[in-house]
Amino acid sequence: MVPDKSELTPEQQDMLRELVNIGIGNATTSLSRMLSNEKVTMEVPEVEVIPLQEVNEYVEQEKAIAAVFFEAYSDEFSLVLMFVVPVDSALTLANKVLQAESSSLGEMERSALMEVGNIVTSSYLNALSDMTGITFQPSTPSLAVDMAAAIFGTVMVTTGLVDDHLILCQTALETEKDNISGNIFVFPYQGLGYMFELMGVS
Repeated sequence: MVPDKSELTPEQQDMLRELVNIGIGNATTSLSRMLSNEKVTMEVPEVEVIPLQEVNEYVEQEKAIAAVFFEAYSDEFSLVLMFVVPVDSALTLANKVLQAESSSLGEMERSALMEVGNIVTSSYLNALSDMTGITFQPSTPSLAVDMAAAIFGTVMVTTGLVDDHLILCQTALETEKDNISGNIFVFPYQGLGYMFELMGVS
């Protein structure tokens, strides 16, 4: 079991940084294409391993959030990936994709946001696949707009996690006109220790 960031080995920390860097590279390229080649930069100033019970401390509790998430399966390892942004940031992203100025998350805006979230989370899944040699079968992405506690509560109940820690990537996404903050959460079903073993470190 991996208790927290401070107790990760140097090899584990390096592996997390590599995973994030590959994921960022994949995501920015795809998002730029989606936004008609608008320049997109993406940074992850902080990558942490956090206790599951503290996950709600990393998202706004007083406002609704938007979360795009999906499960990814393989014979060796399965996980849940989530891209979480405040609703105002979600609307900004959707409007940029649609090149519109909507003031609410209607059906078209939700579809656009789901596509953005799918690109971001899939980029990390592809990076993990490259680093482990494992082929994952992703589920259909889902979008939830609700209070943070309700969304995370549902995920925790349905995942059957055996570890009590997860990976948090705090994300800063910048386009030519907008700055958007969000988080990417990685919930490994079989635990972070096993995930690191598959990545070649322990």
